Amino acid sequence: MPIVTAHAPETAPSPPARPASIDQRLARATATLCRDHPAHATTVRGVLAPLRDRLRRVHLDCQAAEAAAWAAYTADLDRGLDELAVEMARATQEPGGDVDAVLRHTATVLEQRAVELRKTRS
Repeated sequence: MPIVTAHAPETAPSPPARPASIDQRLARATATLCRDHPAHATTVRGVLAPLRDRLRRVHLDCQAAEAAAWAAYTADLDRGLDELAVEMARATQEPGGDVDAVLRHTATVLEQRAVELRKTRS
């Protein structure tokens, strides 16, 4: 079941609210994945909680990113979290599916996108 994420509002959050909005997105994704895959909840939390901490540090450096760059980033983050839900479902249904690898790969991709955003700050 895909994660239903709150996509970027018509007006982007103010710079101080940006890290909090990402925290909320990741918290919702974590809760949904843990609910949908309770046997893997510890693994989900073990990967996504540190990702949330790392992204928070990167986002604090992104306060000056332009609104359009931030909106594109958050839309991309939402898509990535939705794709994670699909890949988690697939991994849990396949014999030998590697949930940990799916989580770690997605976390790496999402973190890399945040680092790219930091490079665009004005």
